[in-house]
Amino acid sequence: MQMNASKPDPTRRRLAAAVSLTGLCLALALATTAFSCSTNPQGPGMDPRIDDPEAFWVNATVQFTPIEGGCWTLVVDDKTYEPINLEEDYREDGLAVRVALKPRPDMMSVCMIGELVEVLSIRRR
Repeated sequence: MQMNASKPDPTRRRLAAAVSLTGLCLALALATTAFSCSTNPQGPGMDPRIDDPEAFWVNATVQFTPIEGGCWTLVVDDKTYEPINLEEDYREDGLAVRVALKPRPDMMSVCMIGELVEVLSIRRR
């Protein structure tokens, strides 16, 4: 069977259209992925809205200590922080969290079992 050069092959046209559409979809997917990635210079898991120079990020474990009616702490390795504003949703003994903290040396608590901190941002790990 000999092809006529003046008449385009419909199979080739469909194949070319499919390849063009596939390429377009791939380019769109790559562009979407590139623009949705975080460009936060503080690193992954950091909240770019927190611009307090005293703030710091840690991976911590929430712990309940049954003294003075009960106190909630955030434990990081061998350091204990006492949050002044830990939300009820995160008051779960043993809960692993990623948290942005701000030291609050200007405050006191009943428990006084760790460095007082203000929770600026928190999420489950």
